[in-house]
Formats: sequence, structure tokens, C-alpha cells
Amino acid sequence: MFSALGAHLRITHGMSAMEYREKWQILKKIPLSGFANRRRHRDYINHQIAIGAVDPYELAGLMQEANRQKPKAKLFKTRYDLEGSRQSMLERHQTGESAKSIAKGFGGWGVAQHSL
Repeated sequence: MFSALGAHLRITHGMSAMEYREKWQILKKIPLSGFANRRRHRDYINHQIAIGAVDPYELAGLMQEANRQKPKAKLFKTRYDLEGSRQSMLERHQTGESAKSIAKGFGGWGVAQHSL
């Protein structure tokens, strides 16, 4: 039995966690590990900080520097990205289309609400 999904995916299915996320369109902010594993890791890191083995400020600085050097890219396009609005913001700006103009077209901008 595998304690982490990453090992299971790699050994059994020959795919990485990134490939799994892309295949099933799972956002990066959704964890692939179980609550118990995340809690165990959090407790381990907190213990390392408590005994002085890890300096949280140094760790935070290293993480910031890594993010500056390699900004996070969007992993994949979601169905909303693909099927949703097909015009880019630049195209909308060039045609003069805006949220306000779209709402006016539907009668939703500045129209008084009717009371029931």
C-alpha cells in the first residue's frame, strides 16, 4: 500500500503528479496527499523549527527567491478557460467591449429593480 499518491502514480501508472493533475484537471491548490500525511509533515516541520534545525525566516527567503527565479506557470487550461470567453482582454479592449457595455446590452446596467 502506498502512503502517498505520487509514489503510487509513478510506480503503478508511470505518470507524474503533474501529468495526473493535467489529465483530471485538478488545480495546483488542491492537495493530492491525504489529510493525515499533510498533518504529519506539518508537525515534522514545526518540530524541526522548535529544535532549531530549520530557520523559518531563512526558509521563507529561499522560497521567495525560488519563486522569483522561476515564476509559477499555469499548469493547464481548465474547461472554463477553453470553453468560456474566447476573446482575450486585448481584443475586448480594441473593440470597446466592456463588462458595462455587455450589461447594458442585457438591460442590467442602471436599470431600476422592479419590486414584487
